[in-house]
Amino acid sequence: MYQSAKTVALSVDGLRNLQGTGDGRTLPTGVTAEAARFVIREAVHVADLMLSTRDRQMGRQAGAAPLSSAFGHGYAASLSS
Repeated sequence: MYQSAKTVALSVDGLRNLQGTGDGRTLPTGVTAEAARFVIREAVHVADLMLSTRDRQMGRQAGAAPLSSAFGHGYAASLSS
C-alpha cells in the first residue's frame, strides 16, 4: 500500500512537471478536467495516508480524519465519492 502511495506521489509530481503552468507556460495543458480531478483526489488520499500514519506513530487519536477536518466535510466527502 505504501509503495502504491509513493508511486502515486511520484506520478503526480511528474505530471505537474510536464503539464504544470509554472515557468512561463503559455499553452494550455493536455490534461482534461476529469483527469485533473482524479489527480487531485489521489494526491489528497496520499496526504491523508501520510498524516494518518504520522498521527498513529505519534500516539494521537486513531481514526481522526485530518483532511476532513481541515477542509470541511463537504470538500472531503466530494473527493472520496
